[in-house]
Amino acid sequence: MFPDYLANTARVNLKYAKGLVVDLEDEQFCEQPGSIVNHPAWILAHMCSANETGLSLLAREPVMPEELAARYRRGSEPTAERSDYPSKEELLSYFERQTESLIAGVRELDPAQLQEPMTIERLKERFPHIGDGVVYLLTAHPAIHLGQLSAWRRAMGMGPIN
Repeated sequence: MFPDYLANTARVNLKYAKGLVVDLEDEQFCEQPGSIVNHPAWILAHMCSANETGLSLLAREPVMPEELAARYRRGSEPTAERSDYPSKEELLSYFERQTESLIAGVRELDPAQLQEPMTIERLKERFPHIGDGVVYLLTAHPAIHLGQLSAWRRAMGMGPIN
């Protein structure tokens, strides 16, 4: 069934995210080597913020406090100040719990609900239906930012992960 494919892809992204940061020290999370602006702290915080949007679309309980999620929404700018972000462990915990809640939410939906019009005004143009937004948030959005995190690792002189 379709939610199983979505769940598998979301979990691949989750595993990749963990692998990309497992060997990083928390203090490295805001380093911006060369011209790379998006560092691990912002990338993970931003993905968690986006996941909160997905949770609201599926009428799921929030995982990350709203005031925290609001700081990392689309259009936010990364800062070099480590204290502007939760710890690595907190960010990974948010991301994992959100991913699992989003998967559960998709599985609980009647497939017709995914065809309902997008309810968040700022997303309507890009994602006309709730399903469009949810699929993007569980697949393409994390993939985009995990690619940035992989490039950040290379700029820091770190090798790829398996």
